[in-house]
Amino acid sequence: MILISGLVLGLFVLVCSAGVWRYRQLYTRMHASMLRTARALRGSGVAVWEWHIGGKSHYDPSFFCLLGIDAAKCRSQSPLELLVQLVHPVDRSEFISQFNKHTEQSIHHQLRLEFRVVKPQMHCVWMELRAEVLHDAGGLFISGTLGEIEQGRSLQLNAHEKKSPNFIDTLTNLPNRYYLLSKADDLINPGTPQVYAALCLLKIDDFEDAKHRHGHASAEMIVKIVSLRLKQILRQNDVIVRLGGEEFCVVLAHTHKEQAAEVCQKLLAGMKEPLSVDEQRLSVRLNIGVALMPQDGGDYITLLCKADMAMHAAKRAGSGYDFYHPLMEKERPLAVSAG
Repeated sequence: MILISGLVLGLFVLVCSAGVWRYRQLYTRMHASMLRTARALRGSGVAVWEWHIGGKSHYDPSFFCLLGIDAAKCRSQSPLELLVQLVHPVDRSEFISQFNKHTEQSIHHQLRLEFRVVKPQMHCVWMELRAEVLHDAGGLFISGTLGEIEQGRSLQLNAHEKKSPNFIDTLTNLPNRYYLLSKADDLINPGTPQVYAALCLLKIDDFEDAKHRHGHASAEMIVKIVSLRLKQILRQNDVIVRLGGEEFCVVLAHTHKEQAAEVCQKLLAGMKEPLSVDEQRLSVRLNIGVALMPQDGGDYITLLCKADMAMHAAKRAGSGYDFYHPLMEKERPLAVSAG
């Protein structure tokens, strides 16, 4: 019996060792390939990077230059975390969803994502991330490139979005991100003189924790109930869009700052009553960022980016909502020192 147990244990150790050895071999080849690619692409405007969970990561200096990030100011966060912050709010939920989907797969495969990134001075560009994903006994290892694509490309709708069968979010029956990309500038600026409006970015606080604690189905129910409450509170001519995940965008046409503040207060008050989800009473909070037209910008891309900064400021302060202020620019990780 002892002999059999010893053989089983030995076989288990051998299998595990073989898995780790295979992973190290693949890691070594991918790392060497990444270094060769970095040398070949130096100066081309394409950045090379690798990310190893639980181990060392390497990012070519051009990665930071490409994004307009001051590398010296980014030591507390990984470059990939910073990249997520710079992804345009309209694309961020989809970016996170697709990235997580690929990194959770337990096979060696390739990853390709296209998305918009907001660089300094609200300059918005399309970027493409390509990578090889290795998920083996040694952990998760990703190696790839990041670069700008099609500089003349429209920032409104990409090819996939144009093929979207409709503009309705299937979970909430609200207009979706494709609708916003297609119609936002018309909603914000209908071409009439003396236009003023407010664009609000809303996010359910601690949503990922709720999803892990209560499950995916309950998380979807939270989103549905929140969307119903938002529709009940907002005015008939207000436009509410679900961007994806736990994020919503609200366009308040013909709205001054004082009126926008009143709307935000009503939205926060409307979430005080706990939600009934699967026979549970769950408390939900919102973080709301607001950008105003014309003082904060004249197009939805600029306004949405500034509303995003205000939303994060509201979360940090615990205030529930906040309006964009130029000083918020200094709190962004992407600001590169002058000179």
